[in-house]
Amino acid sequence: FSGWKQENPIIDPMCGSGTFVAEAIMKAYNIAPGFYRESFGFEKSNAHSHDQWMTIMEKAKNSIKVNDTKIYGFDKSLAAVSMTKENIKLFQPSENIIIEQSDYFNLNKPSEKGVLIMNPPYDQRLKNNAINELYSNIGTRLKHFWENHDAWILSGNLQAIKHIGLKPKRKKVLFNGPLECKLINIP
Repeated sequence: FSGWKQENPIIDPMCGSGTFVAEAIMKAYNIAPGFYRESFGFEKSNAHSHDQWMTIMEKAKNSIKVNDTKIYGFDKSLAAVSMTKENIKLFQPSENIIIEQSDYFNLNKPSEKGVLIMNPPYDQRLKNNAINELYSNIGTRLKHFWENHDAWILSGNLQAIKHIGLKPKRKKVLFNGPLECKLINIP
């Protein structure tokens, strides 16, 4: 939905376990969804052709291309950074994939322009007594620090996201499992 073009760096300043980072790598490297999966239910079907499947898999393998796209993942939690590094290992990330421990509010900007994408806490699984203040601070930092970056924020806390305090250019309703979320774009 972001329209991200790989010639622009993408930065996830709250990467958690690395979902956005992994998806960015797959898009940048042209890795087919499920490529690293070991098996699929359809392989047990009588109509399944192993030879045809191997041809498709070979084509997908030959389509993978490592390039110089810059992808950054940061999190204030060292455990989250370790988890992200572990979760993206199978993609054989290049030196252009940078995963480091840093708090969003103290982060040095790794690029002068690019796409910033984040999924801040919703106050669901990770409780935060000052969730509205957190979102307000995210908005303040966006406004005063991330100029020349196209920001995308995904949140399942539909009240807290209003506290970003910046007018979104675009909004999209999505679901994270059963939880209704909003993806907003702050240019």
